[in-house]
Amino acid sequence: MFPAIAGLAWVVSWLADTRQVSSLVTGLVALGVGALGFLYTSGRLEAAEGIAIARRWPVILVVLGAGLIVQYLVQRKR
Repeated sequence: MFPAIAGLAWVVSWLADTRQVSSLVTGLVALGVGALGFLYTSGRLEAAEGIAIARRWPVILVVLGAGLIVQYLVQRKR
């Protein structure tokens, strides 16, 4: 639940200042992690599927990096 709560806070923070794209990206990633955690603990996500998803953690880093690049470009245009 903690990643989902933090993700929701980041998305709300982004709504306050829509130029902070990194808050949106981080919030969406955290919400995704929270959703996967919920699915795993509720039994709707099998252990093998959870491990397969966990192996793709570099994708999370790429998404965060892309969000930071977009953030830089948005702030630069100001």
